[in-house]
Order: sequence, then structure tokens, then C-alpha cells
Amino acid sequence: MEADAFVALARAAAPSREELEAAGLDEADIDEIRGSFACPTRPPSGASSDDDELSRLLHRYDCSRFELSMFRFVSPPTAHPTGRLVGWLEADAVVQTPSGEVIVLDHESADAPATVCARTGVTFLDALGVRLRHGHGERSTELARACEQAAGVASPNPFWRTVAG
Repeated sequence: MEADAFVALARAAAPSREELEAAGLDEADIDEIRGSFACPTRPPSGASSDDDELSRLLHRYDCSRFELSMFRFVSPPTAHPTGRLVGWLEADAVVQTPSGEVIVLDHESADAPATVCARTGVTFLDALGVRLRHGHGERSTELARACEQAAGVASPNPFWRTVAG
């Protein structure tokens, strides 16, 4: 999925003000939740690296408030010993490696093997898009499998089971 298409999908997936009011949320919470889907455009800067769609997304848009289940982006991405830090799954770093894979590193054990959660930045966005299309409360093993398939990774995958399962 291209960066622009991901942002359009995220914006469209924001719960309506009416849905959030019906859930009993106050104005501040409603604005915070709806704002987390906005991914506003960043001013152009010469420091961006647009070598793939995930990088393009995080350099062109401020996704720092975007959160889906327990995953959240860092925006812009930052250097990491194994590549480029693109987000967090709770306290676990989500990193895009120099080869393009998106991996999760266990914060509790530096010796634990990395979990590959997507083959490329594009398939990572594809899989997040699958999750976004299925609403806010919907979570299931079938949805996790659909995300895994879009990401090009084996099932079961702990990242997608956490985000979608």
C-alpha cells in the first residue's frame, strides 16, 4: 500500500464523533481519539529518506499519534542498531531492517530472536490496512490470519495476533 493510500484509509477509519459520544466519552477524549487517525502532512524537509513506502509515510506525514491496538508509529523514523525504528508494539521496538523486513524486538530479552512481522514496508502497510478496514472493536484469529497473509509472514505471528487477533 502506498503512503497516501494508507493515510486516506486511516482517516476514513476514524470512529465518528457520534459513535464515541454514544460510548460515553467526553469532548477531550473524542478529539484525542479522532486526532490519532488524522496523520497530518508534514512540511517538506530535505532530511527525508523516501526509499520505500513506509519511510515515505513516516517522513511525509506525522503519524506519531496514530495507534492501532497496541501498535504505534514513531514519526519520523529514527536510527536503530538493527535498522530504522518505525514504531512500538507496547514496549517492543518495531524496526525496518536494511533488507526492508519489518521486525519486532523483544524488550525483555536481547537474546530473543526477532519476529518478522512483514516482508517489506509495503506489506506492513498492506496488513495494517487490512486491520483498519475491519473496524475498531473487531478482533479475531481470522483477521490476524488475513493480516499475516497481507504481510507475507507465517501464521501464527505474535505481532499480528496482538494487533488483530
